[in-house]
Amino acid sequence: MHTNIALAPVSIESSAIKMEVMEAGKGLLSRREQEVLELVSRGFSYAEIADLKSLSVHTIQTHIKSLYGKLEVHSKMEAVLEATRMGLLPRQAEAAMSK
Repeated sequence: MHTNIALAPVSIESSAIKMEVMEAGKGLLSRREQEVLELVSRGFSYAEIADLKSLSVHTIQTHIKSLYGKLEVHSKMEAVLEATRMGLLPRQAEAAMSK
């Protein structure tokens, strides 16, 4: 089997960039924003999340608005996809949103 040496640095560089993005993303969201994002990714409505977290729907909407700003997205689907890409959510979350 022949390995193309010229491609090796690109693979290493790509992995390093991915790790940097994941590390940077870890501090991006507050604990509550992360919790809300995880529940959104599992298909819960704002009202259901509010009930689960003993918060008002308005508070959940505020967390979502903050998430959208931090992730630079405009919808729940975009938020889940971007958070998954950044390593903030497991890949299963992306699949759950597309069902």
